[in-house]
Amino acid sequence: MTETSILTIVAIIVCCGILGGIANHFLPTRPRGIYGNYGLKRCVFLGIVASGVTPLFLHIVSSNLIKDAIEDPMKFLLLGSYCLLFSTFSTRVLNKVADQLLKLPLDWQKNSSE
Repeated sequence: MTETSILTIVAIIVCCGILGGIANHFLPTRPRGIYGNYGLKRCVFLGIVASGVTPLFLHIVSSNLIKDAIEDPMKFLLLGSYCLLFSTFSTRVLNKVADQLLKLPLDWQKNSSE
């Protein structure tokens, strides 16, 4: 992995996170917090976080998208699409990824005890 490809991936994650956070802010069905509506800053922040979690999710599902994107630059569009999708629905995505991560140690314990 070259420095240029890493910077490209980080730029895709941040840009898609910002754009998805703005889109999330204007969704009519976005979740409401205990303090009322999420503000734009909070939606953008959660969008960047959810977009940053995308590589972790891709690793959990055993995807080689990031490695493939380095060889085929058109796959960066697919990575950007995932990041945009994850950031637009950031609160739901973060909850799902957290659930997946919390299940991993339980799965490892079950496999080691068998």
